[in-house]
Amino acid sequence: MKRNTCISILLLLCSTAVAQLRDTVLIPEVTVQASRFQGFASGTKTVGFDSVAALTFQTQSIAALLASQSQLYVKSYGPALASVSFRGAGAEHTAVLWQGFNLQSPMNGQVDFSLLQSDMTEAITLRYGGNGALFGSGAVGGVVQLNSGAQYGSGVHGSAGVQVGSFGALRYQASLRYGTRNWFTRFKFFDVKADNDFSYTNTSLANKPHGKQTNAAVAQTGFLNEHYFKLTPRQHLNINFWYQFANRQIPPVMSVPRSDAAQVDESYRTTAEWKYLGNKVTWMARTAWFREVIDYTDPVTLVQGYNLCNSSISEAESRVQFSSHHFLNIGLNHTYANAYAEGYGGWVSQQRTALFASYKWVNTKKTWSTTLSARQEMADAVVVPFIPSLGAEWKPNQTWKVFGNVLRSYRLPTLNERFWVSAQSQPTIKPESGWGEELGVSAVVNKQKWNLTGGLTVFNRLVQNWIVWQPVGSGWAPQNVKEVWSRGLEGDGGIQYKMEKVSVSYKIQANYVLSTNNASVVTNDASLNCQLIYVPRLTHQHQLMATFTSFHIGYLNTYTGMRYTTSDNNQWLNDYALGTLVAGKTFRYKKGAFVLTAQVNNLWDINYQAIADRPMPGRNFLFSGQIHF
Repeated sequence: MKRNTCISILLLLCSTAVAQLRDTVLIPEVTVQASRFQGFASGTKTVGFDSVAALTFQTQSIAALLASQSQLYVKSYGPALASVSFRGAGAEHTAVLWQGFNLQSPMNGQVDFSLLQSDMTEAITLRYGGNGALFGSGAVGGVVQLNSGAQYGSGVHGSAGVQVGSFGALRYQASLRYGTRNWFTRFKFFDVKADNDFSYTNTSLANKPHGKQTNAAVAQTGFLNEHYFKLTPRQHLNINFWYQFANRQIPPVMSVPRSDAAQVDESYRTTAEWKYLGNKVTWMARTAWFREVIDYTDPVTLVQGYNLCNSSISEAESRVQFSSHHFLNIGLNHTYANAYAEGYGGWVSQQRTALFASYKWVNTKKTWSTTLSARQEMADAVVVPFIPSLGAEWKPNQTWKVFGNVLRSYRLPTLNERFWVSAQSQPTIKPESGWGEELGVSAVVNKQKWNLTGGLTVFNRLVQNWIVWQPVGSGWAPQNVKEVWSRGLEGDGGIQYKMEKVSVSYKIQANYVLSTNNASVVTNDASLNCQLIYVPRLTHQHQLMATFTSFHIGYLNTYTGMRYTTSDNNQWLNDYALGTLVAGKTFRYKKGAFVLTAQVNNLWDINYQAIADRPMPGRNFLFSGQIHF
């Protein structure tokens, strides 16, 4: 453990001299529409994914992609449930944006990333540090943006594929897109099934017997349909619909002999946006309607829970370009959520209204940019504290960039935290609120056949009124009990050597995060100054890749440090490192291609736990074939 820590800190420091490579594996080209937040997020660390990541994980969940290819921490409860957190924050502090709308559940504030498939979006962008002024409630740790856009005049293109793997894994995929001069449409479909009946060592029992995962089957299906219309050269309209259904069994923990629990998840997501592109002023109006159903049943414990939530979001926005140096963005948002749960005793609702604005200045040489943003929100007639942010970037040349920001973020209590029966007897829950700062530097160096890039970021965040569910009487209830201090270092880098038909590259990402309970209202709180549970101090990822014309092969290694499982840090899970071997071959014909890929996960057959008493699969395989036309 100590040796791994020393090596990892050394790699983290050295990574400022190496680079995040841009791989040369060929995949179908996509056109991504710039997010409305992109132009007013100066000073924020923003990361995308290269072509190797897109090719390797396009038939897997976004949880699998982020676990292997990002500095985010993915907390996996098994093959069918995963949450994601930035920089020592919680899962409810990660905002997920699709078509500019936040997908976080109004009921529990989270998104299950195992239900999000990588190929249902055109590209993914990670924005670290959150920003309440730009993204609203919930964007405390960071933001995951699912990007999309139109490809007018592209004609007819599509793909179809199948993937098979260990433990009964079977996945079908199909997509079709068609673009004319003034209309573009895209349709995507997937269907996934898996038994997840892997063998494991039961470490919770004294003799550590071998067992087999039971009641863990998963079935998912979904489709996405997008339409983009160019009504006039200046007026654009897009309408989108996304449906998903999942039926999954809930496996037992190691200490329980069996489970018959199951959960059905169903979601309907519809959005529409109208945009007018003027010479100096752009007008936008957008709306969304989301419906989410979760139906949980456990015939053994006789527990049954049916949860339903409808959300409607409306937004009007305008961007003004006063000159080539001065820009203004201003808008108004209204969000309404209506939910039913037996734990609420019936139906409850919440209304939120927010006014937001951003001003951006760029100097004459375009080496400096500064953005000042502000947001004022009201939730159920209660005014939320004023939320400002200030960010800046300096690019003196093509090699270096220095960026930094100071911002305030907040999270309103979820419907569960406000209206659950056990919560209603508690004092009014206050919103979480905090300040964060980050300072980073990145470099890109191109020297003939060599490409070097690297970056180092230091961050700090203090969140007050942290909400925690605690035992109260015979049940659990949320309380504002903590002030949480998160700080740390993030480094990334890579090196690539590229010849005419051969490319060899290495990439590294490393994190060191301290996220501690800095204060508490609880007398003699044993968790004071302790690391939060399930927040590893040290993580790092490595990728070694070689490409030969249309063939690629690579090795990925992900290290997750020790994680505490109790708030007083007296119990923990051991660290682990997972290896992944990937390979692929592209066969081209006329205007199409046939792509074969193979992947070996947990190559070294490591016995590990991401969550206490939740077994994880050993060595397993995935094989896929896709045809593109």
